[in-house]
Amino acid sequence: MISATDFSEILSYFFDHLGEDKGFLNLGRGQNNTYLKQILLLAARKALNIEEIKTSELQMIHLAEFKFIHGGGFFNQYLGTYFYFEDIDAGLLALAHFPPTGRTEIVRFSCQVLDSKPKPFVN
Repeated sequence: MISATDFSEILSYFFDHLGEDKGFLNLGRGQNNTYLKQILLLAARKALNIEEIKTSELQMIHLAEFKFIHGGGFFNQYLGTYFYFEDIDAGLLALAHFPPTGRTEIVRFSCQVLDSKPKPFVN
């Protein structure tokens, strides 16, 4: 995931090995992670080169044991699928045109939480 250059291979692997695995899917719990939602919005803006992105039907499934979040939903008129690995701070967002055109935009993202408390300026 970190060094991949063909993101479609990563998506295919996820769907082929995990996307329909009931055991895997039942491990997760729904989550409303506003931080990750903001990151997904920024990634979608960048991938699609669109300033205003609205989400609907956004699902977030957290697998705490694996430090993994995955889900999907609509980003404007695009059907999005994503996953994010908390331990390596890396994720992938795929945005398929809807209705389908055969074209998918894929973006890899990483994020870093900055200290929310401002540090005093030392001169």
